[in-house]
Amino acid sequence: MADSVRALRFGWWALAVGYATHCVAHVFMWGETPVGVRAGGTLAVVLVVVVRVMIDRGNAASGLALAVLGAALAAGLLLVHLPGYWGPFSQPWRGQVNLACWVTLGAAVAGGIAASVVAGRRVLVDQR
Repeated sequence: MADSVRALRFGWWALAVGYATHCVAHVFMWGETPVGVRAGGTLAVVLVVVVRVMIDRGNAASGLALAVLGAALAAGLLLVHLPGYWGPFSQPWRGQVNLACWVTLGAAVAGGIAASVVAGRRVLVDQR
């Protein structure tokens, strides 16, 4: 069980650090960030904290929660920033931001994928 918690914490840190770097980009572009994107990002921060509490308390669903959150966050970030404008929860970045912003997006997506893979593997191992 200690190995599972350690692995989940590692995955959580990958998600949290990657997403935090992306949040910094939005802090510097706060005025240009649509309200829907701000709301979605704030909800994601809350969910990241909730999953950490679940992990620390040994909740049996924490691995699944981290796997789903990591995958959803990675997919959501790509959906918000890569396509053109599609609604209030989109902020197309193509041609609008510098390389540093793209690096933060990559870090957040990589963190989400890493968290999802680590947590997904732990869920599968723990079910045996």
